[in-house]
Amino acid sequence: MIEGISHGTPILKRRTTRIVLAVAALALATGACRKGGKTGADGNSGPSAVEPPVVLADPVARAYPDDFLQVVADAASGKTPATPEDRAGKMVVTLSAWSEGREAPYQVTLDTSQQVLSLSLPEDVSYGDQEGPVAVPLEPTLAAAGTSENFRSASALAFKAKQFDDGLYAAVELAVDQGAGTFVSRRQFLADLAKALQASASGAGQTAALALLRAATELGGHAVDVPPAATEAAQTLRLQFLASEIQSKPLGFYTWSRELSAIFQRDRLLQSTLEPAEASALAQALGQNADLLARYQAELDLPSKLTNALARGDLAAAAAGGPAGEGLALFPPSRAYETDLIKALYGDAPIPDGFDLADEMVRRIQSGQLSLEPRADSGWFDYQTWALEPLVVPERMSEAAHLQLADSYKKELVKLFKALLALTRETHIKQLEIPSAGAAAPPPGIVLHLSPRLSQEPLATFYLRRALAYRFVRGVLLGAFGAEGLAAMGRMTASGPVNLALDKELALLESLFYGAYANTMLELGAAPEEQQDLGWGLPKSLAVYRAWDPAADPDVGRDVRMMVPVFYDVERRKTKVWVVLGVTTRPLQAYFAKAPVLESVTDDQGAAVDPSLVTMNYESTEFTVAYPVMAELYVDRILNRDEFRALCDQYKTAEEILAHLE
Repeated sequence: MIEGISHGTPILKRRTTRIVLAVAALALATGACRKGGKTGADGNSGPSAVEPPVVLADPVARAYPDDFLQVVADAASGKTPATPEDRAGKMVVTLSAWSEGREAPYQVTLDTSQQVLSLSLPEDVSYGDQEGPVAVPLEPTLAAAGTSENFRSASALAFKAKQFDDGLYAAVELAVDQGAGTFVSRRQFLADLAKALQASASGAGQTAALALLRAATELGGHAVDVPPAATEAAQTLRLQFLASEIQSKPLGFYTWSRELSAIFQRDRLLQSTLEPAEASALAQALGQNADLLARYQAELDLPSKLTNALARGDLAAAAAGGPAGEGLALFPPSRAYETDLIKALYGDAPIPDGFDLADEMVRRIQSGQLSLEPRADSGWFDYQTWALEPLVVPERMSEAAHLQLADSYKKELVKLFKALLALTRETHIKQLEIPSAGAAAPPPGIVLHLSPRLSQEPLATFYLRRALAYRFVRGVLLGAFGAEGLAAMGRMTASGPVNLALDKELALLESLFYGAYANTMLELGAAPEEQQDLGWGLPKSLAVYRAWDPAADPDVGRDVRMMVPVFYDVERRKTKVWVVLGVTTRPLQAYFAKAPVLESVTDDQGAAVDPSLVTMNYESTEFTVAYPVMAELYVDRILNRDEFRALCDQYKTAEEILAHLE
């Protein structure tokens, strides 16, 4: 238990705790507080009877020393001495969608001229001279970690802010629960709503709604009176809710006290999606009492500003006479960038292995796909998230002209962004939405999924320049041997010459690389440069490349391990060599940094489809690519291929091979 929060303390006449008064002022500033009259739903004056709320006791925890408090007081009163003023110096693809119980193909035309593909490779992590990740002991606090003296880490301020944020939000939760200033308590509101519901509705919808209120207020420690049928249904509902740990388990500062834990569970249950009849009964009860409806609107306004705009519909519009709609909740959760993203990506599709939401957010922020700038309906959480954006894209900030950040530091800032975002989310965890992703119903209309269409690593210039290199050497050989002489020659292997004349094989290599270049440019959405004298020309080279099967080409499968000397070090009397130790695979992740533009869609009968009815889900994809592993080192003895490969076969790993070479 945290000191300063009492358990079961009755309402005191003097409720002047500074935190509570500050919260009341915050609620007034946001326009969320409205007490209004206390007429109950049954027309009788005075509030319905509820259990006494719990208030914060006088603070006893000392967060600041007296001398610092004096500085604060002087600053607040204008006594702080003045300081000197600072001086400021076209793709066509066939995609499938499920329609009326069957998989239907659609031909989609996309403008790819402006699309941007982003690719990334997960990096190997090494510490010191040891290859691979090293388990580093973690400390529980910043102080225990031992930072430099006279230097304030960004984490120090962030951790300070975290503690303040938690404390502020906890105070708000208690104030909303108890009532503060002109804000009527949520306990009182739920009691009055239960009475209004019994007076205004009947049937299954009423029973279900009363069961929800009963179950929630039981969890909150202030059970409302409802008929026996609703009480029995509430018991089942409460047990089902408690069985779901992701919904019912208090987290973060909500574990500080029994009161905060009860608030967490009560309000989480009230975020449940309502059945239509249940929603209708509640909306009817709210709509027949203007004061109750106004208080309900205030109950909605505060979390939508303190956290963020609501992620699902509430009952205010239906209570005012509008359509009820579907998927409504009495107190809906709030949206966030991370939940918006996971729903957009995988709300109706399986989540692939290895998907990392925080990494996806970082990628989208860096690419410009995701802007964290607050919107008109943004709440505090959006502003907190926006404050973290400079950690991900420091080069876009105004101070960037005065900074030069190394990649290693930028990577650490990204890690800090993810950690602080997680800490910030924890502060708001009760109110934030926790969506189910991976198996949700698809949105209305036709949903088509497109990931980057790549058939090779998109290294276009590398391919083109390699083709040009083959063209150059062809010219050299023609000058030396003439056309007839080149046609009579063949490339040699350990087993003899290949079964293709050298002039034809040179043209083939030119065409393969030129075709790879052209194919890459087309897949990226750009026009390839046409060179008539390169290989067999653009169309044919493209056809040759696309027909080539690397798996059937014996050259592709040959052993590439070798050692080659670079120089001899006279002083050390050793030879510096480059070695290729073997081949490894890595995951290559690709996604649209800027998606192609949908131009037209036709169905499997060739009929045009209105593009407004089509939702394009642009998704990331992952490939497995192979890379040779190279190292540079001093050796006493040069090994030929057979000797070197025998050593590699014996020791297997890069670490062991290098250890036995040095």
